[in-house]
Amino acid sequence: MSRKVFISFLGTNFYKECDYAYPDKSEKFCHTKFIQVATLDYLCSISKEEWDTDDVAYILLTDEARQNNWKDNHTFVTEITDSKGNAHKWEDKQQAGLERALSDFKEEFGYDFKIRPIDIPNDDENAKWQLFKIFSGKDENGIDYLQSGDELYIDVTHGFRYLPMFLLVFSNYVKFFRSIEVKHISYGNYEGRSGNVAPIVDLTKYSVLQDWTYATRSYLESGNSTQLVNLSKEQYPHFSDLLEKVVADFHTCRSVSIVEGTNLKELNNALDSVTPDDIPPLLNVLSLLKSQIRQYKKTTNVFDHNNVRNGYFSAIWCFNNQMYQQAITILQEALITDICQRNPSLDWKDNSHDGGRNKMVRRQFNNLYYSSHPEEDTNNTQRFSWYYSGIELLYPIWESTFKVRNDLDHAGFINIYDSSADVMSNVEKSFSMMIQILFNGQKRLTSRNGIPYIENIN
Repeated sequence: MSRKVFISFLGTNFYKECDYAYPDKSEKFCHTKFIQVATLDYLCSISKEEWDTDDVAYILLTDEARQNNWKDNHTFVTEITDSKGNAHKWEDKQQAGLERALSDFKEEFGYDFKIRPIDIPNDDENAKWQLFKIFSGKDENGIDYLQSGDELYIDVTHGFRYLPMFLLVFSNYVKFFRSIEVKHISYGNYEGRSGNVAPIVDLTKYSVLQDWTYATRSYLESGNSTQLVNLSKEQYPHFSDLLEKVVADFHTCRSVSIVEGTNLKELNNALDSVTPDDIPPLLNVLSLLKSQIRQYKKTTNVFDHNNVRNGYFSAIWCFNNQMYQQAITILQEALITDICQRNPSLDWKDNSHDGGRNKMVRRQFNNLYYSSHPEEDTNNTQRFSWYYSGIELLYPIWESTFKVRNDLDHAGFINIYDSSADVMSNVEKSFSMMIQILFNGQKRLTSRNGIPYIENIN
């Protein structure tokens, strides 16, 4: 079970009691002067598992906050000058500090989670980095303040003015550094109270938006779908499952599944179910994802069942994501499939040794290659007097893939191998050739962040 960790800053001002309303519109509230008590009351009430001895509430406080609001019986002295220049002074006494309020809350409801005050520096340049140092380290007992797999609950009500930006950066930092999940971010809006009721505002959606933004960017720029799959698994399980299957097919060169197109077509349809209306800016993020997946359908009739263009689509996807071995492998197999689909006598799925695609089509491609490069034909390959429809059209692409696929498939363990730069250059030439022959006027080879990239021509 994941450990639940609550983090809150304690301020220095005198706090007055009010009714903090829960953010779930349940009309429930907690009567207290401390937002930490109200927030924990809400979090404990909605938790599927009870907060117990493994869980912890960290209260971050400066020396002044400890003196004013952590301990009991601090006297606040307030002075103002009115419009006539007369000075006025009054005192407020904090009868019970947050330390006692949290202890009473735990005792009243029988909670066993730990409460840990953490001293932090005052508001200066070093304070910001000190907070990162604290939560990246260990406490006096040698235990990590934050542990891998923790669930983080953050209250941003009090603290320095840079706090919202700090916590935004901090939450992303710990997600990566400790593999922590940010479960809840909230703010007690005392100034926005109506009568004596102040709302607890749920800010978690801003963290969710960041997660989706980073996950989508990771997918669009590198083809890494892991974050997207995990993020969407709970809310959009069908989309998540299909995206995982499609990308896995690309990574593992599952050309039969790719050309059949079932998963691709279902993924295209499932995109319409991903409509996070509760986070409007997320629609803009997801529109980029949808347009990237659907851009190929505009000009290739891709996603149709048993369509070789599905193979070309996946080869381009791998190329755009710098998966060059998969790209060249899928491209070459797509060329063979293309010939099979242009010639009704051939079965594109038949891979038998005697009469399948490898024997009938690959041999003709190889025959043309050795006719052009007789010095490489060590087996004296018998020449064909006729060729399947499409062989001569697609042969220039095949020729450009011949050596580089062999080099990649053998991991460079061949007599004459190329450098990594030459391999990437040769793969680029193969895809440039493919665009000229199969997608002239529809696609172009450009670059993105200095990396070769194929895009549609609008």
